[in-house]
Amino acid sequence: MRCASYPDADQFQKERADIERGWPAYAEDKSMCQIPAFVSEFAQSSSPHLLTCSSTDEWLQEGQEWITKYNVRRQHVMSRMNHHIHPLIDEKSGERKLLSSCKSTRKKEECKSGFPLDLQLSDTPFVVCPCIAEQRQLSHKGPRSALGCVFPSRNDSWQNAGPPSFLAFCGDNADVKFPHRLPMIPETHEKTLLYDVSRCVGKCSMLELAYQVQIGQAMTAGYFGGYASKMLPIGKAELEHLHSSLERKIEVEHPLDMTEGFKHYAKRLVKDLEGKGLIRTAVEGANLALYAYHPDVLMAECIRTFPSVI
Repeated sequence: MRCASYPDADQFQKERADIERGWPAYAEDKSMCQIPAFVSEFAQSSSPHLLTCSSTDEWLQEGQEWITKYNVRRQHVMSRMNHHIHPLIDEKSGERKLLSSCKSTRKKEECKSGFPLDLQLSDTPFVVCPCIAEQRQLSHKGPRSALGCVFPSRNDSWQNAGPPSFLAFCGDNADVKFPHRLPMIPETHEKTLLYDVSRCVGKCSMLELAYQVQIGQAMTAGYFGGYASKMLPIGKAELEHLHSSLERKIEVEHPLDMTEGFKHYAKRLVKDLEGKGLIRTAVEGANLALYAYHPDVLMAECIRTFPSVI
């Protein structure tokens, strides 16, 4: 289950102005670049305090100290990495600027991610059924349908979702979505007086829900593929340079059939990348990782006395 609630929402509101002024780089904050001390110290200790507790009270006290440090760390990371920001224009009116990257292609004046998520505020997680979708104005058709989705607890409308343990330990935004959907049956319907179970059960068939899951998975695959193939400008320039050098080589050499040509030029591409220091062989990569912190810097060198074949 993903979580999107601040351990201390009031504390966040007090710090919000300073947090937004430091956005997006937070250059003065070094804490998110390393594992928190309360985790690393415990892992490195040969005899952790937990194993030396002699009474139940000491165990409870140790656990309370740990969870307190954990919540402080989680709040610190969530407020910076999972806090969606539209820069403040006017402090008196609270007017904010919608960034170009946030503008919806359908409605330019709205955030494409739906922030602020005022209609998704909830003390507890909930499953979206047709009546909840109608009340909270959530989509119930097409690729963005929310039917059957599990929405997290949320105590701030500008807070993005993310697994709390990942946030605390890794210091990253952890924008991980819960991929599964639940069928519209009495056992999964919200058990509150606000919603009519009989109205929703049977309204969305299992087959229709399966289609919506498939559509959602296809969108997720495209979203993931886009991020995986995202390239920095310097990478794009390097790729264009490699492409032009291969084209020149093809023009002056004897033409090869498709299979032989692929093997020949793939090897050439790898050799060029290795020669430029952009990639390394598995042996070199493993050696550098093994001796990265060795006092003798030459220990990371990989001396080859034999030929290798790609």
